[in-house]
Amino acid sequence: MIVYIAVQQIWRHAANDPQIQIAYDAAVALAGGQPPASVVPAGIVDLSYSLATFVTVATDSGAIVGSSARLRGEPRMPPPGVIEHVRPVAPRE
Repeated sequence: MIVYIAVQQIWRHAANDPQIQIAYDAAVALAGGQPPASVVPAGIVDLSYSLATFVTVATDSGAIVGSSARLRGEPRMPPPGVIEHVRPVAPRE
């Protein structure tokens, strides 16, 4: 049982890697002066039925600058507290 749990946790944590890499690449591009439109994919993800990855670029105040996700046809604001949580995080060099 311990081996099963350990393997399951390893697989579960590895499932976060693609999303982490997408966020990191976008942060590096934005920090390098790229416009938000350059890091937001062209395709739109409908959040009402899709679990696909998406990118949303927001200002420090939480206003959406660009997003590849829509819910009921509108870009979705980040949940309360997200901006405050990620604000101290800077891209790795």
